[in-house]
Amino acid sequence: MHNRTLPPPFKPVPAPVIPSSQKRILDNGVPLYWISIGDQEAIRIECIFPAENWTSPHPRESFFAIKMLMEGTRSRSSVQISQALDLYGAFTETVHTPDYFGISIYTMPRFLGNILPVVAEILDEASFPEKEWDNLINIVRQQLKVNLEQNSWLAASKFKSLLFGDHSRYGYSQNETDLNGIQLQDARNFYEGHIKTAPYLLFASGKVSDESVGLLEKYLGNRPLSPKTPATVPVLPATVPTGGPLRIEKPGSSQFTVRMGKRVPGRLHPDYFNMLVTNELLGGYFGSRLMKNIREEKGLTYGISSYLPALKDSAYFMIATDVNKEALTELSDEVRKELAALQTQPVSIQELEKVKNVMAGEFARSLGTAFEIGDLNQTTIICGLPEDFYANYLDRLRAVTVEDVQSTARQLFDADTLVEVIVG
Repeated sequence: MHNRTLPPPFKPVPAPVIPSSQKRILDNGVPLYWISIGDQEAIRIECIFPAENWTSPHPRESFFAIKMLMEGTRSRSSVQISQALDLYGAFTETVHTPDYFGISIYTMPRFLGNILPVVAEILDEASFPEKEWDNLINIVRQQLKVNLEQNSWLAASKFKSLLFGDHSRYGYSQNETDLNGIQLQDARNFYEGHIKTAPYLLFASGKVSDESVGLLEKYLGNRPLSPKTPATVPVLPATVPTGGPLRIEKPGSSQFTVRMGKRVPGRLHPDYFNMLVTNELLGGYFGSRLMKNIREEKGLTYGISSYLPALKDSAYFMIATDVNKEALTELSDEVRKELAALQTQPVSIQELEKVKNVMAGEFARSLGTAFEIGDLNQTTIICGLPEDFYANYLDRLRAVTVEDVQSTARQLFDADTLVEVIVG
């Protein structure tokens, strides 16, 4: 009979085997990266257009142009495109992030020869019909109205604006002025200049065979493309303003939504893994210090977390929570206490090892499917990371020391350097 009062024996997570991608330059110069892995008869194809610099292409135009790709071509309506894909059980979606935009196609390998001609047609002959444009604008406008009523969206939007500038692709959020000003021709012009003949990256993951690679060459490798202009070196926006929290009044709110944080070095920085572990200790998982103190002991909030989102050209640290209005000052004091504790008191070996084990388990769970492994491959290439970045991920986590955590907290997580936004 098992003694259920004792935890199960601990076993360290073994280093995962992450296959390297194969690469081939198609006849039109498009680089194809693929990983063939998994037993399921499924394949994902992604056509990805990376962003150029901090401000170009502007997310306003790229968002609407990529959303309109599936709405019709010169010979097919949006319904006919859907029918052509549904006939073979294919699923297609548009992708839009601050770092890239594009389309993803999920299908079975044996139907790739039927699906890829439709994909090439979408890229080459998108028609941007007015009716679908009006529908898209209405949908986005209604979603914006919903977002503007949400404290969390307002806080996150303003927070990113303060960190990166609201005209950069990292700091921009949709707004009514842009929705009223953008025209269908703007989206068409963007398509002509940044999609139709623009160079892009092609990724394939899942059950990728030599035949699949040949089909990708046949249907996507012969599309004429324009020469690629050299990418400009990213330039950071001006330093964020200081002078206390930014308050956004929201009458009728019973709570304050709080976002606080700062820009930090990205994945290529030598201290990046020190930051990952330090952030996890502070608020990265359910048993973190912020959760134990502010949720469990003080009962000030249902949840509080800290994050370290990594972007292509930057990264940022953010603490996020909601709190009753009368408890705002106490919450702010407790957050500052936890930040100060990391800076002044060495973390115990036991707590540090626990956090590393949690992070190792999270990383192992992120490698459950061929497409998740494909995501890591894609991130490595788009962000210019070393090929062994994820293969050595666990080793670099485990190498973080008590001294590394304290040093990182002193350098980067000083409460007096954080931008704070309060909505409510």
